[in-house]
Amino acid sequence: MPKPIPTLDDHLADAVLEMTAVGDDLGLIHALIRQINALVINRLPPPHLGCIVTFYEVKRHSHKGWLVTNPLDPAKQFFSIQTIGGMAACLEKRHLVVVDLSVGQRLIFPILLPGFFGMLLLEGEPIPQSALSILVFLISLFVNQTSLILAKERDPLTNLYNRFSFDDKISKILQAYQGGANRQRDVLKKTACLATLDIDHFKKINDTFGHLMGDEVLILFARRMEERFRHNDLLFRFGGEEFVALLTDVTPLDAEAALQRVCNSVSSQPFPGVGTVTVSIGWTTIQQGDMPVNLIHRADRALYYSKNNGRNQIACYQHLLSRGMLEDDDPAASDIEMWG
Repeated sequence: MPKPIPTLDDHLADAVLEMTAVGDDLGLIHALIRQINALVINRLPPPHLGCIVTFYEVKRHSHKGWLVTNPLDPAKQFFSIQTIGGMAACLEKRHLVVVDLSVGQRLIFPILLPGFFGMLLLEGEPIPQSALSILVFLISLFVNQTSLILAKERDPLTNLYNRFSFDDKISKILQAYQGGANRQRDVLKKTACLATLDIDHFKKINDTFGHLMGDEVLILFARRMEERFRHNDLLFRFGGEEFVALLTDVTPLDAEAALQRVCNSVSSQPFPGVGTVTVSIGWTTIQQGDMPVNLIHRADRALYYSKNNGRNQIACYQHLLSRGMLEDDDPAASDIEMWG
């Protein structure tokens, strides 16, 4: 007996199963685009022009205005929202924008979530009304699943990755850097680095200005981190005033320069209602055989040195070790220390 031909409802059920099984934001974007192609684009009646589906993340930069990037692009290059026609209108109106092209149309759907703004673009063949309902269903499913993932992975105050996310992401990075030699990476002397960043005298800020103002300092500090680090660097809030940055495919000199930029940016631009705020930073390069706890321990020892030698500075564990300013102490386990 021949197998029954799957119905549209069967395909929609498969889409629900795939998208609800995904546990990370990038995987969910992949699943959304795959299901749109399968259930909408590939089902357009012939002849058709086809349609390109792209997802963009939207962020506001304090100096450059609204910027967009494709999170699936490994380079994560940001560009102005004015670059693609209709995006600025979608940002302003917060609903579907249709742009007529010389051939076909561009549909721009806003993806609105607390702490996250994205846009889904379909460019090419006009989408019939019957297919739009499927598209809206998939977008709604994506929004619901993304909200669950963000609640699990993100710090609710700063929208940076949280401590829970760190364990998964650092394990993947360690595996990538230690799983085998990368010829280009070796030639360019690139590695990965971990830095711990701690706001100086944060308890005094809370005691003097109140916890609400302290929260504003944490939020603005996180925004400055996002603006000064590269867009493909991973940024975390570990809790309280302690943050972590993971820099990949970077030379030690470039990592040091990036961390110094963050340190200078924080101290040189007053925080509204508070005034001057500074940050101390400790960092280390990833080495063969490293475990997450070793990395955190080394970075924290360098952070401790920064705190004890004037604050408002950066310190590298390997540099301190080579100059005899620290003794080698890299245990298999260590708790993360918090600083006042």
